[in-house]
Amino acid sequence: MLALKYIAIFLFAGLLISSCARRDGRDSMLRQQIVGTWSQGLSAETTFLADGRFQSDLKRAASDVRIDGTWDVRGGALVFSTKHVTESYRPSATHIESVSGSPNPIFHKILAVDGTRLTVLTEDPQIGAKTNLWERK
Repeated sequence: MLALKYIAIFLFAGLLISSCARRDGRDSMLRQQIVGTWSQGLSAETTFLADGRFQSDLKRAASDVRIDGTWDVRGGALVFSTKHVTESYRPSATHIESVSGSPNPIFHKILAVDGTRLTVLTEDPQIGAKTNLWERK
């Protein structure tokens, strides 16, 4: 009976390890697919570098924003950690900034990715869940 207990433990450990290996393999494949430059219409463009850095450029009515940081794929989610934000205001723009900020890191569940489109689900505590579609440039 004791032998059966050890067999069950080793079987469970083996399944757990193989499950982690499959997830790591999937995350690695997703990382390779995501590297490159993606846009969200004319207002946002993000470049994901293979070394784990990203750069986003956002065009707003009153300003242009550049965000630099790091990215990774963990458990099927695209994870951003913002390191630096620069905002350039246009002349005569009114500057009103929210003080609350945003969570860091930000997790985006990857719903689909192929050679031309990346679809993610973002769950933001302030605005709720939102699906975003990016197209490869």
